[in-house]
Amino acid sequence: MGAWRLHVAVVFSAVVVVACQQEGGRSGDPQHGFSDPPPYSHPMDEPGKTAYAHLQDYMAVVRDPQRFDECLTSDPGRQPHLCLSGARTGSRSGEAVHAWMLGQLQQIEGVQYVQQQSFDWPRFAPAHYALSVEDGQGGVFAPATYPWHFQGVTGAQGVRGRLVNLVDGSLLQRALAGSLDGKIAILGSLRHIHASEENAEQKLAALQRAGAVGAVYALPGPDNDIIAQNYDAALGMQALPTLIVGRQDREQLMAMEGQQATLIVDGSVQASRSYNTYAFIPGRDNSRMIVIGTPMNAWFQAASERGPGVGALIYLARYFAEQARRFGPPPVTLAFVATGAHETMGFGLERALRCLDAQRVTAYVHLGTGLASRGYHEDNGVAVDTGEPSMRRWIVVSENRYLKNLAIDAFERLMSNQGIGTVRAGIFNGSESQAPYAMHIPVVGMTGGGWFHHSPRDDETRLSVEYLDDAVLGFRNTIEALLEADTGALALGNLTADVIAALQKLPGYACPTPIDLP
Repeated sequence: MGAWRLHVAVVFSAVVVVACQQEGGRSGDPQHGFSDPPPYSHPMDEPGKTAYAHLQDYMAVVRDPQRFDECLTSDPGRQPHLCLSGARTGSRSGEAVHAWMLGQLQQIEGVQYVQQQSFDWPRFAPAHYALSVEDGQGGVFAPATYPWHFQGVTGAQGVRGRLVNLVDGSLLQRALAGSLDGKIAILGSLRHIHASEENAEQKLAALQRAGAVGAVYALPGPDNDIIAQNYDAALGMQALPTLIVGRQDREQLMAMEGQQATLIVDGSVQASRSYNTYAFIPGRDNSRMIVIGTPMNAWFQAASERGPGVGALIYLARYFAEQARRFGPPPVTLAFVATGAHETMGFGLERALRCLDAQRVTAYVHLGTGLASRGYHEDNGVAVDTGEPSMRRWIVVSENRYLKNLAIDAFERLMSNQGIGTVRAGIFNGSESQAPYAMHIPVVGMTGGGWFHHSPRDDETRLSVEYLDDAVLGFRNTIEALLEADTGALALGNLTADVIAALQKLPGYACPTPIDLP
């Protein structure tokens, strides 16, 4: 029995736990009044099974056609690429998942100070998008496309130009292509990337300056899937309208170099908002807290990318609330945070940590991505399940020997069963863990990509409940160990990370509105 449990077992008869649920804003879906299954409709089972049940509730919200306002066709069966569901920031689905999370946390007995805040963040709202290429023989090739948000718009009529193949869009390829004036460039990455390709925006801007009127971009992904790319919406609308296509369609487009094409990206940037949701289990010492967080928004279905973290957050809130009811308050406060605007780099996590007061946070636990992703390899251009977990995942830990040893012990089963290793946090990792790292908060979490992340086909078949069980148990063990950790040793062990963190630059977003804290 751990020190926390041993202590509270002795004093339990004198402890009365009161669930003071502060609504702090919204309850359920404010626009439609939907009634979603409560969290306690799923029994507390093994960590992976329970988290997966909550994941499925999240996915039901994401896929609900009544909470989706970006279907741009009356015939989704024939034009599925014009009706791709996803909890995108600012969309109705994007708002619905935050309202759902608020409602879930409000119904967990023992979780207190449940509240939600909004913050302004722009949204790209597509009206129509399409690419059509004349084949020179009276036919037209019209591949499935998706707009690269904020890269530029054409208006309803689109732009016309001849296709030019720029391979990866490098300076050399641009020089070899000759004049780009009035042309539509085809380019892409040679690497499989799920977040945002380094220098992609600079390449597209260079094409626009060289006279290109549009671009078609592709990244290596499974089969012919479209792989959406993150973008910092704070940079505003760019000048080169860009469509994303699957890599197999890109190959066909490259074979059509020189043909006339029409590219349409019709849409607008709209004032919008995203949300951060907070819930707390007050501790005996409320001057210190451990923060557990996960993003809520994503491009498409994101069952294996976003779902496991969302499901794990609710499971962990339920588990530790139950522990508090049985044994009394934990040694320090636990804060659960579901953050917004992930895919358009709104840095909901930075805003949340500003609200929580970084000086009070002894550690941040990031549920992140890749918790349960399956592994894949290619066979003649087709993604084939290897029957093993994805090896593109890592446990992220600050340069903190005390924390690393704690995390290795906590994730022992995951590391043994799935062969997962560790990587350093902060400037050595591009995930949202940059924010707490830069604020000198010790960080532990998971990151990495599944083969279908950022793909419209990222559904529940892309993850394993068995893999999820190892991961969620590891996070539970981590939090339990942090509750009993020597906070002085934890802070002292972070000195190297603190020095490196001085090199980390954050956008500098403030707390949107004050929140109630235990």
